[in-house]
Amino acid sequence: MNLGVRGEHLRFCYQNRCIIEETDFSVKPGEFCVIVGANGSGKSTLMNLLCGVSIPQEGEIRWIDEKDQRIDPKGHVAYVRQNAAAQHGGFPATAQEVVLSALNGRKKWLDRYTIEDRKKAVDALNLVGLPESPDTLLSDLSGGQIQRVFLAQALMCDPDAILLDEPTSSLDPSFSHTFFALLKKINIERNATIIVITHDMGLAKEFADTVYCLEETSIVELEKSQIEEELRHKHSHPHKEESHGSVQL
Repeated sequence: MNLGVRGEHLRFCYQNRCIIEETDFSVKPGEFCVIVGANGSGKSTLMNLLCGVSIPQEGEIRWIDEKDQRIDPKGHVAYVRQNAAAQHGGFPATAQEVVLSALNGRKKWLDRYTIEDRKKAVDALNLVGLPESPDTLLSDLSGGQIQRVFLAQALMCDPDAILLDEPTSSLDPSFSHTFFALLKKINIERNATIIVITHDMGLAKEFADTVYCLEETSIVELEKSQIEEELRHKHSHPHKEESHGSVQL
């Protein structure tokens, strides 16, 4: 099933500060959407709203199919949290065990993983480029490899949409490009909607179908010319402090 999402008249405030106010946006089914913005602009807040972790004070988030019918996102949407690699690098489990844990919510208490479950976990690890790592402890993997493990975990339940909150923020640029290329492959081959937060405008320009910027409580769709202008500004001021994804609108 193709899955998209629409935010309508969103308003979310926290501790007397409005982070998102009277804002609309939409991601079409099957799109690769990138969200950028300065630190503290509300990117992670928006991700929490999309996941249902937070509820807007006004407006609503609607997940929809290709016929614009409302869909319950449970079981259809997977989420890869920010800094998953840094948070779980010392976790005493193998890569395969972490991937299999995605099925825990679908199994009864004390149910064991089947042979088919384990094969599917290995297939997911193969898909993300870790064919030799199913029995490797997470603590023995690099940060980039751990991030791939958590992407494989997200794929275990065959989601129609995958949300990722700055999945490469603590990793080197070469891996970031490789990881985004992998996300694009999943987007195309599985027709899965991808929504990812990043600070890297270059990656946004190369891989995204749609780019949104959070700025001053609003969510604004960026035109290609605006992205190119931001990249030109960055390249012409290489030693100036970066805007971390904010753009001049």
